[in-house]
Amino acid sequence: MSISSLPPELVLIIFERLYYRTDQWTRELDYATLAACSLTQHSWYFPAQRLLFRHIPKCVRPICLFDDIRILDVILTPEFVPDLAFLLANCTRLYELGLTARVFTLPPSVPSANIRALRLVECSVQSPILYGLLALFPAVRFLTIDTEIVALPPPAAAPPPALYELVLKRSLSADILTWILANSLGSLRILELKDLPSTDMKDILGPHGPYIHSLRIFRFSNNAASILRSCVNLKEFVLSSLPVMGPPLVKLPSPSSTLV
Repeated sequence: MSISSLPPELVLIIFERLYYRTDQWTRELDYATLAACSLTQHSWYFPAQRLLFRHIPKCVRPICLFDDIRILDVILTPEFVPDLAFLLANCTRLYELGLTARVFTLPPSVPSANIRALRLVECSVQSPILYGLLALFPAVRFLTIDTEIVALPPPAAAPPPALYELVLKRSLSADILTWILANSLGSLRILELKDLPSTDMKDILGPHGPYIHSLRIFRFSNNAASILRSCVNLKEFVLSSLPVMGPPLVKLPSPSSTLV
């Protein structure tokens, strides 16, 4: 079968598999390969272009491409609030929102959206904006928190629905982590910890261990070892930094686990 006779559905599946680079552990798009595909065959041009323009910087404002945007990264300042409201209303197929907050709370003019992945890159440590975001985007299943948060959930705030993936760059207090995971027992499959987990975090994460399939830890410790031991159905274990001292890295929970 020649490439010109491939069904469009198969071409799209191939391109989506090429969407991210596979040579490193990043979310970086493989622009070079997709661009080459768009020039290889006339019938490949439009499907490849649609994927190339799913991630567009703010300075580019192609109205006709809004429906194709999947990832939106913004720095939310008071001046940018109208732009964010406009983008959320017009990017109807948005999948992931990355937010750097320069405001303390979420303005009421920001509309809700059916996004599945939320990344809070930065905010004030005392800001309650995380809880406002999760209330505004109830379909979130993939949550990344890249900043320190000490503000407790408001008393009336409802916990997010069942999460599939949780990525934490900094440790969270017991109250905050308990609230975030209140509805995720049995659904959490991917857990990534970039900071040393506290004893409280270990105790809270323990019941989720049997359901976790991928555990990614930046540094190993006794608490991290305890979390690892609770993951009895683990399929992947990623350790970014080998400890000079600490608990031995032996007896992975499952013989089918992959150590990376």
